[in-house]
Amino acid sequence: MQNKDYDISSNWIVINQMITNQENASIGNLFLGNIWSAKSLEILNKYNIRTVLSICDFCDLNFDENNQINHFIIEAKDEPNYDLKQDIDKCLDLIDTFLQTSNILVHCQMGKSRSASIVIAYFMKKYQINFDSAYQQVLKLKPDIKPNNGFILQLKKMNFYQIKNKKY
Repeated sequence: MQNKDYDISSNWIVINQMITNQENASIGNLFLGNIWSAKSLEILNKYNIRTVLSICDFCDLNFDENNQINHFIIEAKDEPNYDLKQDIDKCLDLIDTFLQTSNILVHCQMGKSRSASIVIAYFMKKYQINFDSAYQQVLKLKPDIKPNNGFILQLKKMNFYQIKNKKY
């Protein structure tokens, strides 16, 4: 149940600005949000989001076939010692694949750590930029992101520059 005082629109951010400058206009929009964003069919429909990527250790979302939502769950804990690297390739492949045909929401519980880390990794790989550059870009668009220290260390160690055969 949603809190009436909760302004869901403040937790939605279109982060497609970096994509549209370099890509075909037919590419979908990437949204970064929290669990409440994903639970609101009204919001999903308003923004024409047809793919939801949940990065949660517990996710109680249920979309039926009438919702026409592609839903993927990556069970990940928001703990500094959790190995996020094991999930990144799968998440980035899903984002890359479904952005070709739909708008995508990437979310976790609060929309600050797990999902923000995945979106940062996506931009690191897609644009072959370092963590600091990708982090600053996402932070400008969603100022409340706060990846946990373990995820930051893992992302800083990742080198996406040498991976040329993927379409990120």
